[in-house]
Amino acid sequence: MADPSSNLNSYDNQFGTLEVGSFIGGTYRVLDFIGQGGMGFVYKVEHLMMAKVLALKILRSEQVSEEVWKRFRIEAQAIARLDHANVVRIYDMSQTEAGLPFYTMDLLVGESLADYLDEYYRLPVSEALPIFRQVCAGLAYAHDRGIIHRDIKPGNIMLLADGSENSLSKVAPVVKIVDFGIAKLSSFDSGFGQGLTRPGEVFGSPLYMSPEQCSGQKLDHRTDMYSVGVTMFQALTGRPPLLGKTAVETTAMHQSVVPPAMADAIVLEEDEAPVVFPPELEEIVARLLEKSPDDRYDSLADVASELLALERGEIRKGQGGTASAGGGRIAPYAVAEAARRKASYSQTQGLTSGQSETDSGADAASRKQAKTLVLALAGVIALIAVVGIATYVVLQQQKHEQEAATHLKVVSFDKGSVHQNLNMLQDLNEDSLGASLRLSPADIKAIETYLSAHSGFYSKPVIEGGKRFSVFDFPTKFALGMLLHKGQNNLLSKKELATGTIKATSNDELHLIPSPAVIAYPELLTGFRPDELVELCFNERRERTDKLFPIIRGFTKLSRLELRGTYLAPSDLAGLDRLTTVRELCLDRSTLTGRELSRCKILPNLTLLGISGVKQITPLLRRMAELNKLEVLEANHTNLTKQDCLYISKLTNLSSLSLKGDSVTDEDIDHFKTLRKLKVLNLSKCNKLTQRTIDTLAQLKTLEEIKVTEELALPANYKQLRRALPNLRNFDYSY
Repeated sequence: MADPSSNLNSYDNQFGTLEVGSFIGGTYRVLDFIGQGGMGFVYKVEHLMMAKVLALKILRSEQVSEEVWKRFRIEAQAIARLDHANVVRIYDMSQTEAGLPFYTMDLLVGESLADYLDEYYRLPVSEALPIFRQVCAGLAYAHDRGIIHRDIKPGNIMLLADGSENSLSKVAPVVKIVDFGIAKLSSFDSGFGQGLTRPGEVFGSPLYMSPEQCSGQKLDHRTDMYSVGVTMFQALTGRPPLLGKTAVETTAMHQSVVPPAMADAIVLEEDEAPVVFPPELEEIVARLLEKSPDDRYDSLADVASELLALERGEIRKGQGGTASAGGGRIAPYAVAEAARRKASYSQTQGLTSGQSETDSGADAASRKQAKTLVLALAGVIALIAVVGIATYVVLQQQKHEQEAATHLKVVSFDKGSVHQNLNMLQDLNEDSLGASLRLSPADIKAIETYLSAHSGFYSKPVIEGGKRFSVFDFPTKFALGMLLHKGQNNLLSKKELATGTIKATSNDELHLIPSPAVIAYPELLTGFRPDELVELCFNERRERTDKLFPIIRGFTKLSRLELRGTYLAPSDLAGLDRLTTVRELCLDRSTLTGRELSRCKILPNLTLLGISGVKQITPLLRRMAELNKLEVLEANHTNLTKQDCLYISKLTNLSSLSLKGDSVTDEDIDHFKTLRKLKVLNLSKCNKLTQRTIDTLAQLKTLEEIKVTEELALPANYKQLRRALPNLRNFDYSY
């Protein structure tokens, strides 16, 4: 394996390219170039110690000032914690040695909504509903956590093939929203000082910006609602609702011009039949496009709920609407708005196309209205010019309107079926991951050469300035993995690749996530002193080894051990029995059964147990119920029985319980009323649950975070639980 410290400066400043095979930050190896856009360059990379293939976006240096990057990094800490089925996961944000900012995220194989619209012009209503339902769900999740996107547009909505049998539409793609907060990075330093938030800043793309965003006002989550409305309008009609001749004119129109109804804006192909939009859908889009944030929805979760009802063909009585005999809904709000918007938009279109006051057929009243509107538009444009920064930024944004999506199109989707390529997409991802887990002959030679030439401990104690440190001298030809430095309250203070020279304070608790080198050669762990490692994640070793337990039983401070997907034989129980310091044990997908694990002697010491995917789970749960020491239990996809749920109900010290994908019923959940310390409960993909479970959850007064099925993640249920549970912070679903 090449030395990760080499090639760090292989970024070509003239062309902005990274060489395949080069390293970034000593952590990522470049596998391929994906594409480029106005903000930077996108690469397919391999995370060296996680053995995971990701996408890495390296930003153009001229796009990001040091101050802007500093402010974004603070917000990025919250963005990186977003974990939702419709939000792309961000893993790392840092800078190269040359000072170029980059961030990594899930590698998505699909196409952006912008690419789709470029090819097919617009979406049928039946295809648009599930797409925008997911967009609203993902944004609502982020908004609940205080995160605003600021740049919702078709290019930031990715469409991936979905193989789920539970999809409401067999052709509906999975949606991933990308580039959260990245719009901030396109701002230029204008000398406004050092504050973390500054009035008058404008971020976003002019075609999709809200009125308050165009004028640089303080933003809240409702700015994203307007951008969603613009994007929906364009996706359904083939054109944006408001489009001026310049970016400045477009921003002025967003602030003063009422958009038309979709039915009046759609451009039909020759001989194409007229398109009729459901009045409920017209109402939703019209409300999203209100000029005042107060006139929009309270939450995009409400929009997701209404779109879901339309998708299912249900009759829903909404604000301002009454049920009709024909199975639809009379929407007086939408009817009145359509008339008002049609009149206003017709006047505006006439003005922007150069009509004069002497046009035939125009009466005095309409000429007076036209003059007033011209003056209003002129005043708005003048105001923007005075503000200055808004005009400057939107003009700069014109250069980036054609920016490619974060992940360029890799596989084309047929208009009729986006599932067609699902198997190929899965094969691509699995092959990439499998290849990264295999050690090359050069890697093996480097590891075995090191083992034959080195012995003793990696670290030496030193004293500097009266403080004690440990200086580690790790291998340089390969990495041992990712070393996490944690301090008080388990807070992460630093993470770095375990290669070369590393310094740790005497107060650091060290956690190791091993690289494939350590998974294949556990004897590399003998270089750690007995009191150095607090946590070890020895996951995904598919072949049994008798070397691991004799080594780690000497780690006197080891409190957490992960053996997810690692092959264990019944004879390895003796090794587990000797790990008396371990308090947290993760054995997901273990080859040991629950019956075998129930005999493990360290069970009385455990406060956390992960047994997702373990078979014959009942004897183990019976044993844990007898001990009643667990505080955290993860038992996802374990085919729980009613007896299993009864045993879980006796774990009265539980604060966190995850049963994702289990076949539990409403009756099973009833038993959990005994869990009076429970704060976190994950019931996602438990598809047998009904509305009755919501009533049960309302009685668990200590709950703070709840995940349920998509069917139960409704605004009405959230409101019910919010009233009943004083500490509830999160209520959502995940796939």
